[in-house]
Amino acid sequence: MKRFYQICILLGTFLCVACSNGSSDSGNGNSYTGAGPATGDAQATATGTSTGTHTSLTAPSVPTSSYTIPINLSSQTADIPASLTSEVTVTADLKTFTAGSTTVISVSSTCSSVITYRLSGSLDNGMFYVENSAADYIVELDGASITSTVTPAMLLKKGTAYIVTSSGTTNCFSDGRDFTSSADYGDYDQKGGIHATKDMVLSGSGSLKVASAGYKSGIYAKGLLSVIGGT
Repeated sequence: MKRFYQICILLGTFLCVACSNGSSDSGNGNSYTGAGPATGDAQATATGTSTGTHTSLTAPSVPTSSYTIPINLSSQTADIPASLTSEVTVTADLKTFTAGSTTVISVSSTCSSVITYRLSGSLDNGMFYVENSAADYIVELDGASITSTVTPAMLLKKGTAYIVTSSGTTNCFSDGRDFTSSADYGDYDQKGGIHATKDMVLSGSGSLKVASAGYKSGIYAKGLLSVIGGT
């Protein structure tokens, strides 16, 4: 019986030390300080780095946009303000890989201001692609529909991508790539139907639907993925 109590005391001491180490925000890779959901609309969460340190975060908010560029997916056209024609390009090109051909609507911006790209219409077997952006940007979905078989339906690079669904709209995306095949998807071998290489924030008062996700994930962000609104 005496030996049993000694074992219990040793076990209790070990657990106390382990819990104490686990709640620290510095030291080894297993230590962290995180916060649960906050009251009200704001949410607090925790994120980590390769060194094992973690930081408490509050819910992000959509930044104020300086410009809006309407992009019609059906006609593959964009209405770029005259003041931005030297800084923003929107192109539609047919890309061909061994897996097949697809239409890529690419956006590139050297503007330091936040720009809203308002997508409407439908694009069959294609992709909306923010290839380059000098600042964070907003993708407003205003009744947009994209199906893909060779690329992600939407690929968002450079800066934080804020996806906002317009009120009363349903926006559908479909990724029909076959993950089990050995097809070559070129430079667009990303992990999601909607894929961001950095942070992604989903918001708005409309609906966003990923009808199919044949290639790994429906929605994927290599950085933080936050949902602060929308359906």
